[in-house]
Amino acid sequence: MDSELTEQLDKLAKACRILEMEGHGDMTLGHLSMRDPLGRGFWLKRNAFGLGEIESYRDFVLVDHEGQKLMGEGGRHSEWPIHSQIYLARQDIWVVAHTHPPHASVLSAFATPLQPFTLDADYFDHVPCHRDESALLKTKDQGLALSKSLGPHFAVLMANHGVTFCGSSI
Repeated sequence: MDSELTEQLDKLAKACRILEMEGHGDMTLGHLSMRDPLGRGFWLKRNAFGLGEIESYRDFVLVDHEGQKLMGEGGRHSEWPIHSQIYLARQDIWVVAHTHPPHASVLSAFATPLQPFTLDADYFDHVPCHRDESALLKTKDQGLALSKSLGPHFAVLMANHGVTFCGSSI
């Protein structure tokens, strides 16, 4: 791994810890990823560790779009298709997060569209809500359905589950 990639993954590790401090932690269940700059897939937070436990580039595994772990120590999350299918659908996305903060899980239960109530919320002209019969999105088809629900937006609530949000950089 070159120094630029390790620097970016160290920054991603810091983002994991910030998400934990901001209430996105849910034991070991949340995950954050970054598109691999060499086009091999994406770097995903390894499983069995909470967001607040991610310390450095060593806490990420390289996963291809078929779900195969290519590099890194530890396992990959079972919901890897969330990340894979969003990266395949959206070339403008470089970072994907899926978390289960209580506020997003509650808001995702509403059937009506959410309206912005603060200036910060105006950034999101619309936050779609994805509904799925499965508790976990573990197949490519489920990941594809979520990426379609996300559409051109940068966040999607997941009904009675949590939220997936993205960015063009860390």
